[in-house]
Amino acid sequence: MSYSVILFRRIAIAMLLGLSLFLAACGGGSDGGDMPPALGADTGTVVLLFTDLPTDDLKEINFDVTQATLIGDQGQQTFYNGNTRVNLLDLENYSQPIALGEVAAGTYTKLRLQIDNFEIVDNQGEQHFPRPPANGRIDLLEPGGIEVVPGRTLVAHVDMDANKSIHVVQTGNGEYKVRPVVRVNFMLDGLPNELIRIEGRIAEIPDDDAVDFVLCAFDNADVCLDVSLADGACVFDAEGIPIDPVDESTFAVDDPVFVIGTYVDADGDGNPGVEAIIVEKGAAEQLKGIVTEVPDTEGLFLVIDSAGVQITVELQQDCTKIFGPNGELLTPVALQVGQGIEVEGVTSGDPAVLRAAMIVLDAEDELQQLSGTIADPIVDPGFVLATAGGDICVETGEDTTITVIMAGGSEMMDGSFVDLEAGQLADVYGELSMEGVEGCFQVSEVVVTIPE
Repeated sequence: MSYSVILFRRIAIAMLLGLSLFLAACGGGSDGGDMPPALGADTGTVVLLFTDLPTDDLKEINFDVTQATLIGDQGQQTFYNGNTRVNLLDLENYSQPIALGEVAAGTYTKLRLQIDNFEIVDNQGEQHFPRPPANGRIDLLEPGGIEVVPGRTLVAHVDMDANKSIHVVQTGNGEYKVRPVVRVNFMLDGLPNELIRIEGRIAEIPDDDAVDFVLCAFDNADVCLDVSLADGACVFDAEGIPIDPVDESTFAVDDPVFVIGTYVDADGDGNPGVEAIIVEKGAAEQLKGIVTEVPDTEGLFLVIDSAGVQITVELQQDCTKIFGPNGELLTPVALQVGQGIEVEGVTSGDPAVLRAAMIVLDAEDELQQLSGTIADPIVDPGFVLATAGGDICVETGEDTTITVIMAGGSEMMDGSFVDLEAGQLADVYGELSMEGVEGCFQVSEVVVTIPE
């Protein structure tokens, strides 16, 4: 596999539901008449992915994912019941399997998620416990229909952006107000081109050379994945030092490990497995910070985190993977002073250093946000946004995404320009440009709220 083609979508969590490659059946039940159907010719596989883009304003955004349900004319299918704690900002570069379940084949029009117990930790370490609208219920509408086909895999790719999809506004009394804004893309028989990160224990080491081991997640022992090592993959011991990946003593049943890799077709039928790029046997951690000193001849360099603490990071020769924000494989030359990075690795040694297994460079996000009320005239591709600072001309483009939030904040759907009307509250993301309509704000995303 060529690492240069890996697309980094900054995944926060992935809930893989009903994957036939898993070795165990789902332990979570459902409430009342929403029991998942028995496996058979009338069921399909559902893969539910949560994605996130980061924010520098907060340390943590935590919540519990407790339920996922598909709703249609034939009723509703609750295919996940549990209590999985998630920190979006810890998982911004990866996906992580959470649960599994089977869904009756048919056409659905709504994906309902239940998210509870929001906790926000700001950069000063203070905790805030905001209450989301509708008690955490999120309905993602798909009027054209969500098809679950017998024997096939459906991917629901849910986009939760910490700056946009989770809208956080600090109120005058120092507290935070959360308005979840979520978009979903449904893909039939397709595997996401993104990284997966899973922490668990090795449950089995098959004799089949195609699978190096079976890994079951710590937080849900029913979630198990076949893991194979990619060409050039590196394995790190408990001290964060590279070891021989093919030695018979490298892996043993019950070993705790962190695996980072990509989704692959495990059986030729579209069911995903994992091709590992990195396997860590130590207590892996993640550090976000800014490079303050470039690597020396021994691979040591300095990073300062958001709290102002300076950390020494050590590159592992021929093993530390360095990626750009678009997934391109880079060399240590990219680690320049002032560059924002996230480091995955193990802290060990004396004096202690963070031994890096993987480094991802931050993107230069030049997008700005404007908030206001849509006003006339509204003529495709532009409209007027009435803001606190005055009226602004806004121009959309072919690639502009539009998300519509219904009154009350719990229902949302993908929209188009024809859904924009005067009086709607809107957040727009883009930059001022002299191209196109002169002097207009060129936007890549519009989030509108239908007034009650």
